Amino acid sequence: MLFMADLSRASYTKMCQNLVWATGYNIVAVPLAAGVLAFAGIVLSRQPVRC
Repeated sequence: MLFMADLSRASYTKMCQNLVWATGYNIVAVPLAAGVLAFAGIVLSRQPVRC
């Protein structure tokens, strides 16, 4: 039973870490993809995906 509690706690901790990293990534990446820094010459180009 103690092992299950430790595993649950570790899983929850990792889940919270992933949430923080994903939020930080989206705070930076979404405005960049929207062209917020285009005035400075920083743009993401659209390239067709080829299979």
